[in-house]
Amino acid sequence: MKMAWAEPSSRFTALFELLAIEWLKAASQKAVAGLLKLSWDEIHGILEPAVKRGLERRKAELVSQIGVDEKAFRKGHSYLTLVNDLLRGRVLYVAEDRKQRSLDGLWETLTAEQIGGIGAVAMDMWDPYIASVREHVPEADSKIVFDKFHVAQHLGDTVDRVRRKENKTLKAAGDDRYDWLRNPAVMELKDRKEFADLRSSELKTALA
Repeated sequence: MKMAWAEPSSRFTALFELLAIEWLKAASQKAVAGLLKLSWDEIHGILEPAVKRGLERRKAELVSQIGVDEKAFRKGHSYLTLVNDLLRGRVLYVAEDRKQRSLDGLWETLTAEQIGGIGAVAMDMWDPYIASVREHVPEADSKIVFDKFHVAQHLGDTVDRVRRKENKTLKAAGDDRYDWLRNPAVMELKDRKEFADLRSSELKTALA
């Protein structure tokens, strides 16, 4: 017999489940279980049907901007792949690991119209994710947006490698200076002249 105040076969009232679900939006299953004096399995038993109901109610609406990210969830480099609707601030998809096939599963949940309506995919520079987007999203290269943290990180690493290489070139020629790493605004006149000579050289760092 279906009760108005509880889901079929549930041990909890609908109002209690609603409270648990609201708390799960802000805390982990373990934390909510502790607060409500329930086991992890009991909390998961509330969460899983709620997620299923939500997915069934979700319409095949267009999602123009998505974000793809990875999240470590255990020690030993265990990861989840997360896809978010950046405009509505909600999770669209979760998969184990961070391989290409992890993200490939997303496209099976979307219609051709939804995939065609994607205008931007924000992600880091992880090759398996890039490969998945390129394989499934039309004009993918014009829609992939790399996050600025990883762009700056790669830029810094590249500049550092160039500096190291050119420092070896200078040292081989008997010049062991690090003028190009200094701030010209705080240099003495003699140092500024040496820095000007360095900038006029053919070193790549002199063009910066």
